[in-house]
Amino acid sequence: MEGPAPKKPRSRAWRPAVFIVVILIVCGILLPSALMLWAKNRVERFCEEITIGQQIEGLLKRAEEAGLEVTHRPPLATTEGQRTPGRLTAWDGWMYARWFCDIKYQDDKVVSKEVFFLD
Repeated sequence: MEGPAPKKPRSRAWRPAVFIVVILIVCGILLPSALMLWAKNRVERFCEEITIGQQIEGLLKRAEEAGLEVTHRPPLATTEGQRTPGRLTAWDGWMYARWFCDIKYQDDKVVSKEVFFLD
């Protein structure tokens, strides 16, 4: 008389594959989404603090303290003797997902500001 068939040991070979899939989902979807949201919030917060007519003095330092990358182009004179507005651009993000706060100024006062996304 034969007893019940012996149980086969369960294979655990699938566990590393599941672990790798979870890591790929976190690194490939969740982390980039969080970084893009964080960059957007930082840039929008910085740009919201700026008002039209505000002096530009200290904006470069504030942007750098907020952890934003900054490019600055001073006003340029044209051939007609006019001056083009100066431009200060603060941005954050990575690769194909960058948020920008573009500030134009004339006579050391902010004349326009705009937040935009570049993908």
